[in-house]
Amino acid sequence: MENMRENRRVQRVNLLSSGWLYHNDIKYSCRLENISRSGALVRLKSAPTDQFFSGDKCTLTLYQPDQEPQYHEIGVQIVRAESNVAALEFTESETESHDRIINLIQKEIHFLDGGQKLINLGRDFANLKGIGLTVASFDKGELNPEREMHTLRLSAGEHSINVYMHRDEIEEYFVRSDSKHTRAKIYHAIERLTEI
Repeated sequence: MENMRENRRVQRVNLLSSGWLYHNDIKYSCRLENISRSGALVRLKSAPTDQFFSGDKCTLTLYQPDQEPQYHEIGVQIVRAESNVAALEFTESETESHDRIINLIQKEIHFLDGGQKLINLGRDFANLKGIGLTVASFDKGELNPEREMHTLRLSAGEHSINVYMHRDEIEEYFVRSDSKHTRAKIYHAIERLTEI
């Protein structure tokens, strides 16, 4: 039983993405809460979920920021709906749909792991400067199609500094840790923290 829970936890990824759920020819704005290979959990902005029933077929369209924004359409069915949250199961079995889902999950893992690597970089630079960070955290920002920014928060005692970064910078740092621009941004933030 513990192994099943563990496997499920590993497969489910919190994914920052907005989109639409098409149900009975009505388009509902939603935000993806998490995703796995078999399904997703979405939060609907305003939807009469009392009219959603288990087994209802829908289409989920997700907006995914990239160098060129992408929209992914995926066939789903409702597993359960309560309040403004709907649990969905993917119904499309084509390789292309499966590959899109795996790609979304992989990009988010790169994004989250990139955030963790940035936290570690901040700690390393702080240690070089002889600063003990009391807080080093990474906060996912709100999704905005024009400008998606996230925050690396570094604190020493009562003083804090925020470093704002675009998803592309974070993913690039995950793939290429030698990104000079990103390293310089974090280093200068630590220098400013020492001057406060």
